[in-house]
Amino acid sequence: MLKDFISQIPQNSKIVILGAGICGQAVKKEIDLTRPDIKILYFVDSYKEGKGDGLEIVNTARLDELKDKFDLLVCATRTELYALVEIFRLLNLNYITIPYKLEQDLRVKQYAESKDKAAAVFKDEKDRELYNLIWDAKVYKDCTALKTWAYKTHGIGIESCFRNYNVHYTEFVNKDAVKVIFYGGYFDGAQALSFPRQFKNLEVVYVFEPMYEKFKNKVYDKFIKKTGLYKIIEKGLYDKEAEVMYEENLNCGGSSRIASNPASTSKDCNYLNISTTSIDCFKKENKISKIDFIKMDIEGAELPALKGGINTIITDRPQLAISIYHSFSDFINIPIWMYENLKDYTFRLGHYHSITSETVIYAIPDELYNCSTK
Repeated sequence: MLKDFISQIPQNSKIVILGAGICGQAVKKEIDLTRPDIKILYFVDSYKEGKGDGLEIVNTARLDELKDKFDLLVCATRTELYALVEIFRLLNLNYITIPYKLEQDLRVKQYAESKDKAAAVFKDEKDRELYNLIWDAKVYKDCTALKTWAYKTHGIGIESCFRNYNVHYTEFVNKDAVKVIFYGGYFDGAQALSFPRQFKNLEVVYVFEPMYEKFKNKVYDKFIKKTGLYKIIEKGLYDKEAEVMYEENLNCGGSSRIASNPASTSKDCNYLNISTTSIDCFKKENKISKIDFIKMDIEGAELPALKGGINTIITDRPQLAISIYHSFSDFINIPIWMYENLKDYTFRLGHYHSITSETVIYAIPDELYNCSTK
């Protein structure tokens, strides 16, 4: 099927490949092997920069200045294609687009080995089954089976609550052992409301939310502050103390994040600089003796933030609830990283939506893990 796609490229063409990721590199490899007549000038990508497989990666925003240098744009990704096609038309570019099924098959093939390695992190058979169920829904864009699972497990239905707030981030946690919490990703505070009820020995919750004043819900905020348990830190959790570009999603505030590629901008986002800190730095600077529980749902910055807290995690052995749904990479690499770096931990999987959002990996120190939790 890949050969059929590449056969659409005219002889002796000068091309650029849109997408420097898995599919783009697979297309380049096949052209290198079978079509020596084709000259590949560079990759074009909105999120990557530098070099990929020996080629320069050019930002998509530069297509207008480079359009006369190539004959054909080969779309090896369908990400944001609906909008990019309008740009291609505006620039009168010749282009071909990778078929949907081919794109998915290439992703499955590329990720197969590492996906199985990530699934093996979970010793509970039901967790492995759930992991594979979510994976299939992500790859094939079909959530039918996942919706059935969500309804049976959490009572989530099309016309009811779209997620289970009662156990989201806490399902497998030994709650009696928690006094100090690091809470990464607060948004409007809705999911923080239940923590004083769930954690009977709670002393303090350090909330990290760089857009706290803008995103907070005034009603939730009033009652959360009445508890006296929450300390608001208007910084993002990351791997270091820094000033970084942040993209505020104007259509969905909860999806705002540290910009993955500061060179790429969108009309749907507001861009600003925010301050970040790391778990290790904040603990040291504030002389916190021990952290018992770390929750993170920080829109793709989870792995850097984990790496920025590795010393604390090793010494304090906190329980963790970490979101892994923001990308294919996170879904695979976060479980593998945690398994390789956290010793004598039990890993569990939770999912709290009828689609592929809201997947959480739990890491519970073996000495705290309670098999009766589920």
